[in-house]
Amino acid sequence: MPRHDREHDDRVDTGFALSVSALTAVIALLIFAVISSLMVMGVEALRPRVGDMIVFKPGWHDTDSWRTEIVALGLEGPSRVLGECKLNPATLAHEGGSLVIEARHTGDETLYRVHWAGKRTTTGAGNCGADADLLLSPGDVQRLAGAAGGFGVKNKGVFW
Repeated sequence: MPRHDREHDDRVDTGFALSVSALTAVIALLIFAVISSLMVMGVEALRPRVGDMIVFKPGWHDTDSWRTEIVALGLEGPSRVLGECKLNPATLAHEGGSLVIEARHTGDETLYRVHWAGKRTTTGAGNCGADADLLLSPGDVQRLAGAAGGFGVKNKGVFW
């Protein structure tokens, strides 16, 4: 004949285990929601904003490390596209100049309208000139900021 253990009730243990499991799941869900929100806010904070500047100080770092050219669309007026021109980060860093983000256009793809001012954007064909309004992709804006040492007037010393 089975004996009933008065000090141990399986129904209490099962209910307690279910309560702990449910509480753990709720806490895990809340932690996931908080971390996801922080990540989205962090990504938004890293996005270039209207008014941000990218300043290339002449000869401030090893210009040979940037062996790429970025193709931009030259603009005239608010939206008339003139054609393509090139920005060479090594040339920009050697000659100096700046880019100011004037507008962010969203649609099928995000593009930034920037204003370039400096001596020239490349030594070869496709120079944008000393003064130009350009359209750049977010990735190209980030690459140019990386070549300059970050956004702002003071270089951050990323490549020193």
